[in-house]
Order: sequence, then structure tokens, then C-alpha cells
Amino acid sequence: MNVALKRAKSFPNTPYFIVGDINVNPQTSHEIRQSVIAGTIHDIAAEWTPAGSAIQNTFSKTGIHIGMEGNGITRIDALLSNFTGAHIVYNFEYVWDDANGFDHLPFRITINHNAFTQKNYNFTQTH
Repeated sequence: MNVALKRAKSFPNTPYFIVGDINVNPQTSHEIRQSVIAGTIHDIAAEWTPAGSAIQNTFSKTGIHIGMEGNGITRIDALLSNFTGAHIVYNFEYVWDDANGFDHLPFRITINHNAFTQKNYNFTQTH
């Protein structure tokens, strides 16, 4: 994970996503938490969770269902990105309908192509 986090940081102008079952809650991973605090990595699920709400768990050993909490239930699936990747995420959603019979809750993002191709201008003040 450390190598992936460093690699994401090394591409400041390219959207870089780390996606998958990482077998640890991103909020309890020291490496991920430090990268989020430093601003080099964004936890997309956390950022798209409404203020005051718990981040959705994505794994249940007894199957996926709304309101998953308790033993054997956690958030081990992650969507992490660098700043550029986070900037182009237009929508994030959990795909409950595709979770029947599985132990992981899928999620889906939509990216904004216009945000990716927009021109950035840097202005400097002259005296």
C-alpha cells in the first residue's frame, strides 16, 4: 500500500485511483490516514458521505444488507485517489442491487470528463 500511495502522489497532473479490497478499513490504516491528513490521498467514500453520517460498511461475512453493523462487518473496500482524481469524481454511489449473494458491497463512480480536460491558468501579480 505504501508504494501505491507514493506512486499516486508522484502523478500530480494525472488522475490516479487505488481501488479494491484492501483488507483494512482506510480510516484505521496508519499509512492511508497519514496520506489523507497530508492531503496527498483522498478517501472518496469518506468525502461523499454526508456530514454526521457513518461511512458505509462494504463487507459482511453473512451477506450484504442495509444497516450492516457488528461482528464480521467492516469497510475493507476502498476508492482512494490523488487530488486530480478526486477533482474529477462527479458521483459516488453504492450499488445495492448488484450485491445480492455477495459479501462485498460494490460501489460506482462517475467522472466528469470536462473537469479533467479544463485548462488551468496561473496568474502572477506584477508590480
